[in-house]
Amino acid sequence: MKEKKQSANWNIAATHYLTAGFAIPFILNLILGIPMVLLLGDNNLAVNIASPILGALIVWPSVMYSAKYVNKTYIIKDSQKVITLAMIYMIIIAGGLQLRNLLIANFDVASILNIVGVIAIVIVFYVTSKKYIKNTDELVATQ
Repeated sequence: MKEKKQSANWNIAATHYLTAGFAIPFILNLILGIPMVLLLGDNNLAVNIASPILGALIVWPSVMYSAKYVNKTYIIKDSQKVITLAMIYMIIIAGGLQLRNLLIANFDVASILNIVGVIAIVIVFYVTSKKYIKNTDELVATQ
């Protein structure tokens, strides 16, 4: 069995965020989002409504995968700190991108739906992270 690594909370949180909040959702959005847009066609309202829902649904299995990897790879002494740091990373990056988009585009229905989508993604990320990221047992850490 591969030995678990001791690492700083910020590094574990960065790994978790980049895996569950960025890399896997990006790939799954390509795989699922393109067919969704092709299926819904030119109906922008339907795409704007379906995109945040799809985004929130994609984050759940992404967090499950990332948590399995993080729990297997790292010694986690305080899972709440790791989750809090990952949330800070997500809020700064996702919120910053959303703010940039609001400043560039007009404030319309699509912007409101994007804001709701980001909030839903952040909530799903937090709840599922709390559920799946666990402290490392002392027996496992010392062996």
